[in-house]
Amino acid sequence: MKPDSRLTIDAVADCAYFQFSQNAVVKTNALTELLNVDLDSAGHLVGLELLTIEAEVPFDALVREYQLSEANLHDLEAALASL
Repeated sequence: MKPDSRLTIDAVADCAYFQFSQNAVVKTNALTELLNVDLDSAGHLVGLELLTIEAEVPFDALVREYQLSEANLHDLEAALASL
């Protein structure tokens, strides 16, 4: 996993957050009803908020719309598989 990447789980609230970088969040977009993406000032992906741990992640949309790198995609897939 990249040094800036990490998964935080809140089991009580049944939600999770995957952080891709430590850049400041300046905008949050709803990717789906259960997923939000946080972006920095350059529009780069900072984090992914799962409003429920069971939320399905549209990996192709993250790659296509937010230029999720292959390394970050791999880290995210591995982290979510551990839930």
